[in-house]
Formats: sequence, C-alpha cells, structure tokens
Amino acid sequence: TIDLLSPQDRAAGIRPHGNGSRPGYSKIEICCSGWTRKSKSRLECEPTCNNCKNGKCTAPNVCTCKSGYIKDNNRNCVPTCPIGCLNGLCTSKGVCSCYAGYQLSPNRKFCVPSCTGGCGVGGDCVGPQACNCKPG
Repeated sequence: TIDLLSPQDRAAGIRPHGNGSRPGYSKIEICCSGWTRKSKSRLECEPTCNNCKNGKCTAPNVCTCKSGYIKDNNRNCVPTCPIGCLNGLCTSKGVCSCYAGYQLSPNRKFCVPSCTGGCGVGGDCVGPQACNCKPG
C-alpha cells in the first residue's frame, strides 16, 4: 500500500480524485513489480512467473516444481520417473514411454530392447533386434 497524501494534506482533508476509490480513501492498493493482484481476493498480491507449468510460482519469476517434476536445462518443470527412463522418455509423472526398438520391462518401470520373435533358447536381446547368444 502506498500513501498518496502527505500528512499535512491528509490533515487538511485533501483526498485523491479520479482513482476509482471512495472519496474517504487516501490510499490505493497496488502490487509491487513482479506481483499481481490475486484474481479472487483482489486485496492480496501474488508473484508472477513466465511459464510455470507443473509448478507453483513462489516469488517473482521463481517457479517451484510440484512433486514428481524437476527443472530441465530450460528451467521448465518436466516429469520425472523414480528410477530414470533409460532408452525412453519420462512423458508424465512416473510414466516412461520407450523409444523405437524398446519396450517396457515386465515391471513397467524402464525400457528394455525388443527383439521380434525372441532370441531363442539361451539368447539375450541386447539391443533393438539384436540377439547375443551365450557361449556353447
């Protein structure tokens, strides 16, 4: 809140005009730089942030990510997967989407190589469509 009148003017009964407030008011509520009025209360100010998706604006241009999200190199809140998402992308909170040639593991927590038709007895799928046979 800023006071538009000096103590002498206020004592003399001078009031600001043309500000949209009631004549008895000698103060106008404004928000400081980096803050805007809350849309619901209009009596409080809240910080403003550019692009604070998946987070909460906690101070002017300071975005704090929600649980399950972390900041990337561009300072955006992006989803995170608890054990990472090797060979894929974490596309939403805790959900891994695999790159081409990979599929979700049986526990659905990470991406493993996919070999169409399998690798036979004793073989391991070591890369997309790449089998490795055990010695013997």
